[in-house]
Amino acid sequence: MRTRDGFKQGFNAQAVVTDDQVIVAAEVVPENTDFDAFHPMLDAARDNLDAAGVEGRIRAVAADSGYSNKQNRTQSAAGGDDPIMLIGIPPLGGAKPADGHERKTDPRFVKDPSLAKMAKRLATPAGRGLYGRRKIMAEPVFGQIKQVAGPRMLLRGRRMVNGEWKLMAAAHNLLKCWRHHALQTG
Repeated sequence: MRTRDGFKQGFNAQAVVTDDQVIVAAEVVPENTDFDAFHPMLDAARDNLDAAGVEGRIRAVAADSGYSNKQNRTQSAAGGDDPIMLIGIPPLGGAKPADGHERKTDPRFVKDPSLAKMAKRLATPAGRGLYGRRKIMAEPVFGQIKQVAGPRMLLRGRRMVNGEWKLMAAAHNLLKCWRHHALQTG
């Protein structure tokens, strides 16, 4: 995988999580960017929910700016869910990412109307609220897994690392279920 420090053997761990931090899809990809993983991960989440007998639709998707490209901002999700897409706006010129407020004069909006539309969606009170939940839904999952399992995988090769990542995701979910049950009965 190409990184800012050169080429490294590694993978990019992806996860789709629910609002209560349950992982519904997990996969590793050999690219350092997240663009190409966006729709396959949504498809995997829908397939896993269907396999588990969950009939409810995916209502909203909040993804960080690493997933922001024109295709991901404009393409509908497969499976008929058609969720509200909230994808962060990449920073302009190295500035810190924002929620869309400060991007009204962003020159990229002229070239890419989907970027302007996403910034407008993120600037609404509902958009800010939903997108703001991403940092308390998805980010802690990665932190919790890293705290328990460490920052590195033990196995090598995509197939093996993918299996290890999915095992970590399953262990994370089991721990969530156990803690939830312990709180309910304790």
